[in-house]
Amino acid sequence: MEKAIEKFLINLANLIKVKTIITLVIICGVTYGFVVGLVQPEVYCTLAGSIITYYFTKKKETDI
Repeated sequence: MEKAIEKFLINLANLIKVKTIITLVIICGVTYGFVVGLVQPEVYCTLAGSIITYYFTKKKETDI
């Protein structure tokens, strides 16, 4: 049980990195703009798709 809590806290700490926060804010902002009609569907799909693809396919940084 302690290992699970420790792993959860490490994952939570990794989420609170600046890049992650910026990515989530951009996605939320573009989604809000789409919902209220400020962002066209074509632009929304392009931006959201690009950001989400980058976020989920980026490789972890490794020390050389």
